[in-house]
Amino acid sequence: MRRLVGALGQSKTVQEQAAKLLGEAQDADLFPGHSLESAAAAMVYAAGRCNTVIRMADVAAVAQCSEQEAWRTYRTFQTELEIPIPVQLPVDWVPKIVSELPYSIPSAIQQHATQLAATASKSAKLNGSPIGIAAASVYLAGEDADIRLTQQVISGAADISTVTLRTWYQRLVALFDT
Repeated sequence: MRRLVGALGQSKTVQEQAAKLLGEAQDADLFPGHSLESAAAAMVYAAGRCNTVIRMADVAAVAQCSEQEAWRTYRTFQTELEIPIPVQLPVDWVPKIVSELPYSIPSAIQQHATQLAATASKSAKLNGSPIGIAAASVYLAGEDADIRLTQQVISGAADISTVTLRTWYQRLVALFDT
């Protein structure tokens, strides 16, 4: 567990929560049919979701199990232990995407992107991938500030396809034009 948390750059709080959840899973006898590695990955993901933004793909990349196995274990443990996982919102992803860009951008653009993402989240006309909406918000904020952030650079930072970014960007533009 410590190896996974360290490799993901997560906090000690995430490690402690993941260990506590793993203990609860063991006490509830949920391990049969699941590997220890997938259990650790699932609990690191659950604790990470409760504290920050995290992707199962990133957890599985450093775990010694497949992403599919980690998801299966996560779903079982989450259901059986009734772990309250908060919904991830686009505003939660904006800082992560901005930090993953290969160069720094002004904080005003990040703030504008966060405002765009918050407005989009409140709209009944737009819902779906929080990462896609956040990435499109960063792109639109850059455009509004006349800073050339390419779709390829932002989609790379968000780990989504340029097609996904473009689709969410078009939806955001349509939302703000109405």
